Amino acid sequence: MTQESTPPGRRTFTVEELSRLTPGLGTIMPEIGTRTWKLYYAAQAGNWTMAQFQVGEIRGLMLRGAFTRPAYEGDLKSFVDDFVSQVSDAVEKKDFPAFDESFKAMVSMANEFHDGVDHGFIVWKLPDNPPPDLDLTPKG
Repeated sequence: MTQESTPPGRRTFTVEELSRLTPGLGTIMPEIGTRTWKLYYAAQAGNWTMAQFQVGEIRGLMLRGAFTRPAYEGDLKSFVDDFVSQVSDAVEKKDFPAFDESFKAMVSMANEFHDGVDHGFIVWKLPDNPPPDLDLTPKG
């Protein structure tokens, strides 16, 4: 579609322009942080269905970041394979002690990855309280 044939109120974009519109890690990572917060407190409450949902969302967001920001692809995929997968396995087994251990390792490694890409000023920590926007009580 050429600029002349673009309908009124619409715009065409080149691939390069579209890549600038794609959310970067600065947009994706805060969402991952929020889901990580919800993941922990869901698992603590024994809401394994919610925990599985959140860990799946975290995995998907990280892989989206790996796809859209190829400079970080290796690190993000490695993190998902090595740390997110361990958390996911503990959630699947409904094993909170294993979950807690793998969760702490995941957070520690995330902060180490930040150091490795000159973003050591970003230090994620688990908030002291569960997120107020969800009832994490298991249903059913």
